[in-house]
Amino acid sequence: MSIRLSRKVFYGLALGVQLVLCPMIYAQDRGIAATVSLPATAQRQALVIGNSSYRIGVLANPVNDARLLADALRRTGFAVTLVENSDRPAMLAAIARFGDLLDKGGTGLFYYAGHGLQVRGENWLIPVDADIRREEDVLNHGVNIQVLLDRMHAAGNPLNMVFLDACRNNPYTRTTRALGGLARLDGGLGTLIAFSTAPGQISEDGDAHSPFAQALAQQMQVPGLSIEETLKRVRGEVRRQTHGKQITWDSSSLEGSFYFLPGALPAAISSEIDEDIRYWDSIRDTASRGEMQKYLQRYPQGRFAELAQLRLASRQVSAEGRKPASAKMTRAYFPNYQGAANVDDVERADAQMERTNALTQRWSELLVTPLQKLGALSNERTKAVNASSLSFLEKSRASTSNIHESTTLIQIVSNDLFAFHREVTELVQRKELDAADIRLEEGARRVAELEALTAKKQQQQQDALQ
Repeated sequence: MSIRLSRKVFYGLALGVQLVLCPMIYAQDRGIAATVSLPATAQRQALVIGNSSYRIGVLANPVNDARLLADALRRTGFAVTLVENSDRPAMLAAIARFGDLLDKGGTGLFYYAGHGLQVRGENWLIPVDADIRREEDVLNHGVNIQVLLDRMHAAGNPLNMVFLDACRNNPYTRTTRALGGLARLDGGLGTLIAFSTAPGQISEDGDAHSPFAQALAQQMQVPGLSIEETLKRVRGEVRRQTHGKQITWDSSSLEGSFYFLPGALPAAISSEIDEDIRYWDSIRDTASRGEMQKYLQRYPQGRFAELAQLRLASRQVSAEGRKPASAKMTRAYFPNYQGAANVDDVERADAQMERTNALTQRWSELLVTPLQKLGALSNERTKAVNASSLSFLEKSRASTSNIHESTTLIQIVSNDLFAFHREVTELVQRKELDAADIRLEEGARRVAELEALTAKKQQQQQDALQ
């Protein structure tokens, strides 16, 4: 059966368990909580930046969008710092002050509207006074978003959110090779990053406000919506407003739940969600493209909108594939599903689990080879620190930073690995094959991001030794 793990993958997972448990046991011995508890409304800090008045030309909406989000955030209990039309020193100073506030704990949120560029795979927010005549000027006059993410990470608070409404066309095409849109980002454990559109794509400005800002400000004020449900509803609303041209994107490594406004869902939304589920249940086993299109028209931001889109783009099943599978085969592949299956379902599940094992193998190899190298480099760096002329306190801080960096990365890789394999397996066993396809696509993107992140950390450690 393909649902079972290969021996090589199993040993990789077993090693991952050992690597993850060590820092967790250490945390418990020291009396440190190994899980994250997120505050409801206390200690909420937000930094909102809107840049419109650029030298190269004025953007209509970013300042309006920033004011809209600032007002919405204040109504959900955030203390908001609003910065408009800022130059580079002002942006860096605002980020530094924001980091000082996050050092006290609680929840941090950053929203940016304005020009943003990707150069050499990194994202840069562009101040209004930037004089960009060549690619190097972006590096010298822009603000690397990694500065913000590093400061958030250093604060050690349990949850941070970053919203980037900066995926516009590159206005400096005559002078730079920078790309429009933004590159993928990984903020690490306890961080959620949301883009107004998919990485590398261009978002629309809208009329008075960008579609993303308008939808986000509206949905965050709905009581009882988790951050995940909020972003789903934002995605559906943006897709509806832009007629499918703009699809929002987010990446999350959160460990707890967060609500902008805790409480019970409004009756209208609760009823809408119930109707959405009932309608989907009535058509979920159909292969009709017409039914999928009707669902999307009726529930453009529904819980199953992505599944409906996937089915519309899916292949046609042959007559041979529609033949019923045996009861024994159905029980073997779909033990948590009460119903019939056909031959195509079984073949599809088999292919999905093969792909799951292949991705799991890549993931587990991150726990065996690259992270072992990272640990060795960290040890060498610690030796170099100990041999330096730093004070005892400075040496201790540097060594602790090395250890924390390695164990944090190991935890991120391991947590993502186990969650991915468990979720896909459960979806397949429930015969939710469309959802499994979506999770596999997410997994493929995530393992690629982790491979790039691990390579980047190795290079940073290597550079530090030279």
